[in-house]
Amino acid sequence: MASRFPSGAAVGHVTGASRTSLDTIGRSKVTLAGITPGKPSLSTATGSFYQRPDATADPIGDEEIINYDTPEFQYAGQAYTRIGVTSDGYLVVGGGTGQDVTPEPNGLPDPKRPNNILAPFWTDLDGTSAGGIRVDVLDREGARWIVVDWDVTVFGTSSARRFQVWLPLTGVSPSANIRYAYDPSALPKAPPGGLKYLVGAENVAGSAGDALSGLPKGDLSVPTTAGKPGGSLTYSVTLTGGTAGSVTTSMTSSTVPGTTVLHTPLAAP
Repeated sequence: MASRFPSGAAVGHVTGASRTSLDTIGRSKVTLAGITPGKPSLSTATGSFYQRPDATADPIGDEEIINYDTPEFQYAGQAYTRIGVTSDGYLVVGGGTGQDVTPEPNGLPDPKRPNNILAPFWTDLDGTSAGGIRVDVLDREGARWIVVDWDVTVFGTSSARRFQVWLPLTGVSPSANIRYAYDPSALPKAPPGGLKYLVGAENVAGSAGDALSGLPKGDLSVPTTAGKPGGSLTYSVTLTGGTAGSVTTSMTSSTVPGTTVLHTPLAAP
């Protein structure tokens, strides 16, 4: 790690790092603990939340993903404002790409992509000849929720599957858990042809998750633990002289590609 100060600023007293030139300081290799992601789990929920949103459906084909910007919600201790909804019955929290789309689940948790997923019914599904994806914000039981609705079919068939994910907005109902909702009159059946299917959830690292044994018999709740923040490093420095500008701090890590650069405004004395 190294910090460079504006032209004309001289480094005086330094605590927690070392002066490497008149206007720079640095710190040699430091080992910091990484973020410990929260852990999702599944439990039975009471009642039925299934409610088709009024939003216009977005068409989705086979092995596709649609990214949506959303109001802020929490998942496993982190805040997000984006989701990637796949045709195969799961969404990627934080958004995704084509590399996160796969029709065949391999069990959870799994460090391989996709990660950070909520899967109300993951199998080889296709929206080409079905209603598609609806995403809306609804009020329910004193809270506001992002509702993600799938209307798709099992690939190569006309066998319909309809289900939802409900995401409570940050700060609106802190005690509410993410919820999987199913039409009680048309609960998901095992896909024909022996296709694999999975109902579950996984954290951002693919290090923890939970999967239902068998088919859902009603709505499910997805509680999570909050996880723990990563380690931190601080230093202090006294500057003399100089003009307004910015401190440029750069850092490299064996686990993060490239160089992380931060520019911090600095007012003139």
